[in-house]
Amino acid sequence: MIVLFYAKLLSKLNASVDEFKVQYDNICGITTDCTVSINISTTLKQPVYLYYGIDDMYQNFRYYLRSKNTNQLAGKDITFAQANTSCYPAVTNSDIGKTVSWGGKTLDPNAIASPCGMIAKSFFTGWDYIQSQAFLIKLN
Repeated sequence: MIVLFYAKLLSKLNASVDEFKVQYDNICGITTDCTVSINISTTLKQPVYLYYGIDDMYQNFRYYLRSKNTNQLAGKDITFAQANTSCYPAVTNSDIGKTVSWGGKTLDPNAIASPCGMIAKSFFTGWDYIQSQAFLIKLN
């Protein structure tokens, strides 16, 4: 009897959830930052939660996990040969898709990426800001 009560309660709560989906891989390039607009025409009740999902992101593959150089991550200099052996196929800045550093400095496209490897290339920052007609929310 208690199980039926909770099942009915959860079913009712689930029915009150508003869900909006936007596929944005056809809007944004692989290596670029972009803005995706989601127009919500209904009034949402508080609290409002934002979730996003990533499909076809197989971070558990051994190939993906091995594509890094632990010496480089420890702050040591590595040679191009070492980077090519351990970080392939994301060895250089051009492989990673980065042309400018965090500080705004132009990067040599043929230099060893720091960090190199597939994990660095696929670093996903998610959404940084949500903007509504009334306010702008910074996400942490």
